[in-house]
Amino acid sequence: MYKNFIKRASKSGLFLAEFSFDLARKAEHVHKRLYESFLKKLDNDEGFTKIKLYVCKICGNVEIELVPDKCPLCDHDKKFFIEIEP
Repeated sequence: MYKNFIKRASKSGLFLAEFSFDLARKAEHVHKRLYESFLKKLDNDEGFTKIKLYVCKICGNVEIELVPDKCPLCDHDKKFFIEIEP
């Protein structure tokens, strides 16, 4: 879905929209990996321990336990991460 959005924005000369869709696409890849890892734990009847989740307010990237100095997806400073209560 995002690939088509990115192409349309690019053809329309809407750089900011193209950039935003690209960040959203990258964040969705992170979300997919996290979802799959937690689903695997459920399938294996593994227990869950409480973890800290941090979300970048700019691009939606999710980090577990530690906030990086810069977001690996959008390169914004760590001050843009907020902790999410699971």
